[in-house]
Amino acid sequence: MEELLAARARWIRAYFDGDVDTLDRLEAADFSSTCRLGNQSKIEQLEGIAQAVREGCWFAEGSLGQDAERHVHLLGDLALVHGVIHIEAFGQLPPSVASTEVWQRDGSDWQALRLHFSNHKQR
Repeated sequence: MEELLAARARWIRAYFDGDVDTLDRLEAADFSSTCRLGNQSKIEQLEGIAQAVREGCWFAEGSLGQDAERHVHLLGDLALVHGVIHIEAFGQLPPSVASTEVWQRDGSDWQALRLHFSNHKQR
Protein backbone atom coordinates (compact mmCIF):
# COMPACT_ATOMS: atom_id res chain seq x y z
CA MET A 1 0.00 0.00 0.00
CA GLU A 2 2.96 2.35 0.56
CA GLU A 3 3.69 2.42 -3.17
CA LEU A 4 0.07 3.33 -3.93
CA LEU A 5 -0.01 6.16 -1.39
CA ALA A 6 3.34 7.50 -2.63
CA ALA A 7 2.12 7.50 -6.26
CA ARG A 8 -1.12 9.18 -5.19
CA ALA A 9 0.77 11.88 -3.27
CA ARG A 10 2.92 12.61 -6.38
CA TRP A 11 -0.26 12.70 -8.50
CA ILE A 12 -2.03 15.18 -6.22
CA ARG A 13 1.11 17.37 -6.00
CA ALA A 14 1.45 17.30 -9.81
CA TYR A 15 -2.20 18.31 -10.19
CA PHE A 16 -1.84 21.43 -8.05
CA ASP A 17 1.52 22.24 -9.63
CA GLY A 18 0.04 21.94 -13.13
CA ASP A 19 2.74 19.37 -13.93
CA VAL A 20 1.13 17.63 -16.91
CA ASP A 21 4.23 15.50 -17.63
CA THR A 22 4.02 13.86 -14.21
CA LEU A 23 0.24 13.52 -14.47
CA ASP A 24 0.69 11.85 -17.85
CA ARG A 25 3.06 9.26 -16.32
CA LEU A 26 0.83 8.61 -13.30
CA GLU A 27 -2.43 8.30 -15.24
CA ALA A 28 -3.33 5.28 -17.34
CA ALA A 29 -3.74 5.76 -21.10
CA ASP A 30 -7.52 5.40 -20.72
CA PHE A 31 -7.77 7.61 -17.60
CA SER A 32 -10.93 9.67 -17.33
CA SER A 33 -12.33 12.09 -14.80
CA THR A 34 -15.72 13.44 -13.85
CA CYS A 35 -16.03 16.83 -12.18
CA ARG A 36 -18.08 20.02 -12.40
CA LEU A 37 -16.92 20.33 -16.02
CA GLY A 38 -18.44 16.94 -16.85
CA ASN A 39 -16.60 13.89 -18.15
CA GLN A 40 -13.08 14.40 -19.45
CA SER A 41 -10.66 12.04 -21.16
CA LYS A 42 -7.03 12.07 -20.12
CA ILE A 43 -6.12 14.19 -23.15
CA GLU A 44 -8.89 16.72 -22.45
CA GLN A 45 -7.85 16.95 -18.80
CA LEU A 46 -4.14 17.41 -19.54
CA GLU A 47 -4.78 19.93 -22.33
CA GLY A 48 -7.11 21.91 -20.05
CA ILE A 49 -4.56 22.03 -17.26
CA ALA A 50 -1.72 22.98 -19.63
CA GLN A 51 -3.82 25.81 -21.09
CA ALA A 52 -4.77 27.13 -17.64
CA VAL A 53 -1.09 27.09 -16.62
CA ARG A 54 -0.09 28.97 -19.80
CA GLU A 55 -2.80 31.56 -19.18
CA GLY A 56 -1.77 32.00 -15.56
CA CYS A 57 -5.12 30.92 -14.17
CA TRP A 58 -4.16 27.60 -12.57
CA PHE A 59 -3.58 27.24 -8.84
CA ALA A 60 -1.27 29.68 -7.10
CA GLU A 61 2.22 28.45 -6.24
CA GLY A 62 2.18 26.49 -3.01
CA SER A 63 -1.44 25.36 -3.36
CA LEU A 64 -2.04 21.88 -2.01
CA GLY A 65 -4.60 19.22 -1.32
CA GLN A 66 -4.50 17.13 1.83
CA ASP A 67 -6.64 14.21 2.86
CA ALA A 68 -9.16 15.21 5.50
CA GLU A 69 -10.58 11.70 5.24
CA ARG A 70 -9.25 8.76 3.24
CA HIS A 71 -10.37 5.16 2.79
CA VAL A 72 -8.36 2.66 0.74
CA HIS A 73 -9.70 -0.69 -0.44
CA LEU A 74 -7.16 -2.99 -2.11
CA LEU A 75 -8.64 -5.48 -4.55
CA GLY A 76 -5.66 -7.38 -5.98
CA ASP A 77 -4.09 -5.12 -8.62
CA LEU A 78 -6.87 -2.54 -8.26
CA ALA A 79 -7.45 -0.05 -5.47
CA LEU A 80 -10.43 2.13 -4.66
CA VAL A 81 -9.57 5.33 -2.79
CA HIS A 82 -12.31 7.62 -1.54
CA GLY A 83 -12.68 10.38 0.96
CA VAL A 84 -12.45 14.14 1.36
CA ILE A 85 -9.58 16.32 0.20
CA HIS A 86 -9.12 19.70 1.88
CA ILE A 87 -7.76 22.27 -0.56
CA GLU A 88 -5.55 25.18 0.42
CA ALA A 89 -5.45 27.13 -2.81
CA PHE A 90 -6.48 30.08 -4.83
CA GLY A 91 -8.49 28.57 -7.65
CA GLN A 92 -11.88 27.46 -8.80
CA LEU A 93 -12.37 24.49 -6.50
CA PRO A 94 -14.28 24.64 -3.21
CA PRO A 95 -12.34 24.34 0.08
CA SER A 96 -13.05 20.59 0.20
CA VAL A 97 -13.96 18.01 -2.41
CA ALA A 98 -15.32 14.50 -2.11
CA SER A 99 -13.09 12.26 -4.20
CA THR A 100 -13.33 8.72 -5.54
CA GLU A 101 -10.38 7.26 -7.43
CA VAL A 102 -9.65 3.90 -9.04
CA TRP A 103 -5.97 2.90 -9.30
CA GLN A 104 -4.36 -0.04 -11.09
CA ARG A 105 -1.01 -1.68 -10.32
CA ASP A 106 1.23 -2.61 -13.23
CA GLY A 107 4.18 -4.46 -11.74
CA SER A 108 5.35 -2.23 -8.90
CA ASP A 109 3.87 0.96 -10.38
CA TRP A 110 0.42 2.36 -9.68
CA GLN A 111 -1.55 4.45 -12.19
CA ALA A 112 -4.81 6.33 -11.78
CA LEU A 113 -7.63 4.95 -13.96
CA ARG A 114 -10.64 7.00 -12.89
CA LEU A 115 -11.33 10.10 -10.83
CA HIS A 116 -14.60 11.59 -9.68
CA PHE A 117 -14.76 14.64 -7.47
CA SER A 118 -17.48 17.03 -6.42
CA ASN A 119 -18.17 19.66 -3.80
CA HIS A 120 -18.03 18.20 -0.31
CA LYS A 121 -21.08 19.10 1.70
CA GLN A 122 -20.46 19.41 5.43
CA ARG A 123 -22.94 17.41 7.47
